[in-house]
Amino acid sequence: MPVVVRPWAPKGRAQRWQVDVQARRADGSKVRDRRVIEGTQTAAKAWGERRQAVLLGEIHAPVEAPRTGKVLTMAEWAPTFHRHYQGRKPSAADSAKGIVETHIVQHIGSVRLDHVNQSVADKLEATWRAGGYPELKRDRVIKGTSSTKTINNRKTVLISILKYALECSSETGLTSMPCRVRLAKVDGQRAPKFYEVVEYARIVEAASKDKQALAVVLMGGDAGMRVSEMLSLKRADIRGGKITIRTSVYERTSGNRIEGDTKGGKEKTLPMTKRLVAALEAVSSKGDYVLHYGDGSPLTWRAVTWIIRKIERAAGLPVTGHVHIYRHTYCSHLAMANVPARQIMELARHTDLATSLKYMHLAKDGASNAVHALEELRQ
Repeated sequence: MPVVVRPWAPKGRAQRWQVDVQARRADGSKVRDRRVIEGTQTAAKAWGERRQAVLLGEIHAPVEAPRTGKVLTMAEWAPTFHRHYQGRKPSAADSAKGIVETHIVQHIGSVRLDHVNQSVADKLEATWRAGGYPELKRDRVIKGTSSTKTINNRKTVLISILKYALECSSETGLTSMPCRVRLAKVDGQRAPKFYEVVEYARIVEAASKDKQALAVVLMGGDAGMRVSEMLSLKRADIRGGKITIRTSVYERTSGNRIEGDTKGGKEKTLPMTKRLVAALEAVSSKGDYVLHYGDGSPLTWRAVTWIIRKIERAAGLPVTGHVHIYRHTYCSHLAMANVPARQIMELARHTDLATSLKYMHLAKDGASNAVHALEELRQ
């Protein structure tokens, strides 16, 4: 197996290379090692070839001199770790930063990176499940969680911290992964919550008294748009009964608005229902954005949530302010109308067919229809 050398050089630092060494031993077992080497590419390749020979047992591994440098603590490494998210979506970077500060450093900040063993990881998970600790920069207490997905998200950031620290071993002093943090299996087939046809009709009726509220409800329930896509939708994106989703909005705070690529980074043109076309045409044309305040400035996430809460109350439904349920309603109703999973994937802009398949249990007599079609074919 070849030794792969890739550039790894953050701006302002010396030239570095990530060396990926893989080898297959005579007994068929595979071994692998990766390390960041500072210097020339030739030197990095030479190290990789020698390391490969060591892994294959062709030469004896040299005895390394004991490291005299300090191994950083989690709190010392965390501020530098954030550069790992350079160039990524601001929402992903901010989410990771929040997890590091609130759910990791606050509890194990004094622990050295090489001492983050399985016991430390288990105690950290127990803390997350119990909750009761403050959220930094906000006057509130974190609630305990039993959500496997939430805990996996926090574990993933912990894994990233340790892996990146290992890649930057000359800075951190970490020479090997101190433990293996395992992610729990998530039930990916759990059906999302949605509004039944009758409930959705009540919501549309309640929203019809407010032109902007009706547009919000139908963009979610009749087009499957995410809130971030609703907020970034411009009038120029609506043409000939179709809507083109080009961008999405992320809000760090109220007024701190970042407009960037859509989820998945793909621009998509979708057909609209007749009532959605009418609802968008009825909204005031002040400003470039479809959803806006009286002065033409774009609406905020908080304002959309407030609109949904108002409509839920008017429709006599539990008040949640959850906007994403309208996207689930859109996909669920498509499945109930026997729209194929591939078509739902296309309309909802899912990146994975498995996401679309979560709704297919709602299809009417899909199995019976399939068997009937098979019998007709064989007659």
